[in-house]
Amino acid sequence: LPVAVTTRVTINGRIFPREDIDVWTFRGRKGRTIRCEVEAARLGSPLDSQLEISDATGRRLAVSSDHNGPDSFLLFTPPADGEYHVRIFDAAYGGLQTYVYRLTLSEQPHITSLYPLGAKRGTKVKLELGGLRIPAAPQWPAIPQSAAADYVTNFQIGQESTNDVRLETGDLDELLEAEPNDSADRAVAISPAVIANGRIQRPGDADFWAIDAVQNEPVTIDLRANRLGSPLDSVLSIIAAAGTDVTANDDLSPTESDSRLRFVPPGTGRYYLRITDRSSHRGGPEFAYRLQVTSGGGPDFAITLPSDALSVDRGGSAKMRLNLTRLNNFVDEIQIVVDGLPPGVVLTGDKVGKNRNDANLTFTAEAGLPIKLHTCTLRGAAKIDGREVSRVAVLPTSRGEPSLDKLQLAVAMPTPFKVAGVFSLPYGYRGTTYVRRFGLERTDYDGPITVQLAEKQMRHLQGVTGPKVVVPAGGTEFDYGVALPPWMEMSRTSRSVVTASAQVDDGTGKKHWVSFTSVAPSEQIALIISPGPLSADIEPATITPTVETPSDVQVKIDRDAAVTGPVQVELLMPPHLRGVSAEPFVIPAGENAGVLRVRFTADAGPFNMPLTIRAAHGAGDQRIIAEATLEVVAPGR
Repeated sequence: LPVAVTTRVTINGRIFPREDIDVWTFRGRKGRTIRCEVEAARLGSPLDSQLEISDATGRRLAVSSDHNGPDSFLLFTPPADGEYHVRIFDAAYGGLQTYVYRLTLSEQPHITSLYPLGAKRGTKVKLELGGLRIPAAPQWPAIPQSAAADYVTNFQIGQESTNDVRLETGDLDELLEAEPNDSADRAVAISPAVIANGRIQRPGDADFWAIDAVQNEPVTIDLRANRLGSPLDSVLSIIAAAGTDVTANDDLSPTESDSRLRFVPPGTGRYYLRITDRSSHRGGPEFAYRLQVTSGGGPDFAITLPSDALSVDRGGSAKMRLNLTRLNNFVDEIQIVVDGLPPGVVLTGDKVGKNRNDANLTFTAEAGLPIKLHTCTLRGAAKIDGREVSRVAVLPTSRGEPSLDKLQLAVAMPTPFKVAGVFSLPYGYRGTTYVRRFGLERTDYDGPITVQLAEKQMRHLQGVTGPKVVVPAGGTEFDYGVALPPWMEMSRTSRSVVTASAQVDDGTGKKHWVSFTSVAPSEQIALIISPGPLSADIEPATITPTVETPSDVQVKIDRDAAVTGPVQVELLMPPHLRGVSAEPFVIPAGENAGVLRVRFTADAGPFNMPLTIRAAHGAGDQRIIAEATLEVVAPGR
């Protein structure tokens, strides 16, 4: 059900249940740009939003998926005055009570880019801003001497304030871009300690900076772009005066696209820093960077957590892979230490050999441990220049948010049963229910087990639904039927999975919910979608409501030989639509047509979506359905 809103609004919504799509409509004015922004992942929601804007005819005009992480953002300029629809859904067609979001539709001034990305404390900086309703003239904010390293500010545009923007601040001298510097002979000379600001202004652009270095005196070069919100995926190269490449760095770590080098000059003389985007097809005024050049910089390392939580079944094991970033030519062994590891949980794989950039840890829990959540800290210990150093592993977070340096380690109940099956890929017929026989492999639990469609599905679900089935105590087999909607796309593979769950005693009299989800291919309900045994067509497909005269819709069905009995035809009504009715009728066995008489009252409407005419045969798992859509066009449209 589309809901009309006015722009300059923030909508609180939720994608629930799975495959839910929320639709909001607004009146747009030609050439008047509107900001459409989703906040979900940044608020802790699991929603990976997909945002689409279409006109009143359904023609899609704009799409956004990932912008601020998984959150969507776009600036939409209506091509004409009229009504526009904003659709928001999960990119994987998931959905649950926790899939909440905030959607903002606004014409207020909004900054989308700025240059430079930072400034020296205690100075005024000339800021070039880009975005929605942002004037071309630069702003000159004063950076306080006490400014935080991640300084937040905004600007007054007329009578309105912009969104907050962040500037990196520090105490090093700043140098603004020295364009054109797209070749070595145009390079501007810099020396430690300084921050040089620049931009990859166009696709294929390269920036050059010159350094006069002394043999064997290290220089650390840290290029900061993506960490500060720039789309630049940098490649940093050092080139000798003769034009030969000395060294280069693409990504700082497997999870960060910025670049960093510790350069030990092989000889005294001039060297050039060359900065490009990894793709020669990318560039623009927003592709800004900050190049921090400092003397020295000893060997070091950093560790990245893949997640802030890990579950280990008691009597079992769980694995975790850490990413290590070796800095400034650090090559030695690193020992992984877990502070707060509960007694009875053993860590293996905790030694990282020389030059390795990952650690594959295994946590093993004893069988009788209490079910409990523990807070741990992971760190790496190593010797650097004869000193013992320790570096805490952190989970990367959005800019401006505190780093997560704790691991929530849960000792959990193992699931004493699993869903089992033999792989098959039969045809599934649209409009029918496909029933699959599953096995249940039990270990030390003989109680009842509840089976239902899993909250997270595999692919190509397209409206597949299923019941909640309770397998009685001791049961080792069950049948599970999925209803296949008549609109499913044919010749595609649908893969549905089920979750089996039960409350299991942990041995102390306390019960815990445990579950098993059938993700393995042999445990899926995998089907090749094919035409159904019943189809329906209507004539006319579009009607205009009149109070005085009912609209007769001719319904014709096409049935396979197996569909021999009567077929009931009815009009399905959306809950928001009023003033429309039609008496169901039956097409007898041996016949293939009938008339559905649709009546309207004077206040009928709103007609903002098609009606559905359904033909159905049989009941339960033997029920077969076919559907056709009926467009209702109000007079004068």
